[in-house]
Amino acid sequence: MRSFEDVFSEEVSGLQTAIASIPTEQAHIERCMELARAVVWSGSNEGNEIGRLLGGKGVAIFDRVTQRIDASLSLENGEELRDASRFLLWLMRVHDIGKCDRETLRYVGSGHEERSGDYVSNKAAVLVNELRWSEENATLLVGLSRYHSHLGIARLGEVSNVFLEPVLLELLKMNTRRRRLFLDLLVVMTCCDAGASGDFGSRTFYLDESRIVFYAEVAEELFGIAERFSDGDSTVAPQAILEDAASLERTIVRIRRMVTADNRLETQSSEVSLALEAVMDRSLFDLKAFALTQFDHGAYVFAPLLARLLEEEGSVDRAVMERFLIFLGQLCTRDGSRKTIQFRGSFSMKADLQAANGERFRRLCTAVKSGDPVKIQVVLEQAD
Repeated sequence: MRSFEDVFSEEVSGLQTAIASIPTEQAHIERCMELARAVVWSGSNEGNEIGRLLGGKGVAIFDRVTQRIDASLSLENGEELRDASRFLLWLMRVHDIGKCDRETLRYVGSGHEERSGDYVSNKAAVLVNELRWSEENATLLVGLSRYHSHLGIARLGEVSNVFLEPVLLELLKMNTRRRRLFLDLLVVMTCCDAGASGDFGSRTFYLDESRIVFYAEVAEELFGIAERFSDGDSTVAPQAILEDAASLERTIVRIRRMVTADNRLETQSSEVSLALEAVMDRSLFDLKAFALTQFDHGAYVFAPLLARLLEEEGSVDRAVMERFLIFLGQLCTRDGSRKTIQFRGSFSMKADLQAANGERFRRLCTAVKSGDPVKIQVVLEQAD
């Protein structure tokens, strides 16, 4: 009988081909697997690399999640899900296979989560028929592969909770115990992903206490909403998420996440609130439009942009925040529809894109620093 690795060997091989010339992606995949192997399930993670990144308070949260997973899996009938370490390794092996376009074998990072889910879904029947998985567990693998980046992207401020709706709809199909297991595994996956993202040269990575706190809080929010709404109320629950995401309070929280995404800058909620009020008074920012807008590679634009506006690390004051919010407002359309802003081919300052996007990014910085929405819009239109 074929193994799990055999079933996905073609997809994994394709990913390796696609990232052969991208050292940062190779390092990311390797470290994801290292962190997955390091996870302790029935004790404490304080003494491993995950514990080092999370700190004392953060690792206590992580331990509660892993121990809950371990206890839940002990009740599973399917042999494929009884071993938490093995299942996490399987998840991390397939979570990024969507970064390879199967037709061209080229690297495509944008939208890779959906493709990863599709590739795993295409093999679900093999898992069930050949490896004797239960359909429920095959579906769990598909869902976690498809939504593995949602918590991480939300932490960066690139999306509002509106974009967690697909996760919520997935949860509505499950019973209470399965919902908890899905979210707990999602938290652990996200920690491995964040702990394998950052600056490999200086060995500084994104995972820290603030992130595990956020992941756990959002997981609890989603769990609570799923428990409140039955599957028959699937149209009501998303509307509740939108109303919450478009509130002033949630908007301030999301903007602060954008500022603190790379752990270098900080701002006070009061500063964001005052700046937001001033920009909204000029009709340059719409709360609902912002809630409905997703930013792809936003973390690679917002943090370096803010650093350039400040000209040094530190706290983002009201004046800088107003200019930043005017920029965000220009990105968001107000037609009531969802929109994804792609920055990969325009302003992203990710290491492998800096050479191609550098000049456009410099023009953007100049326009945003002026605080003139017309100048900002000209630069945005030129980049389309």
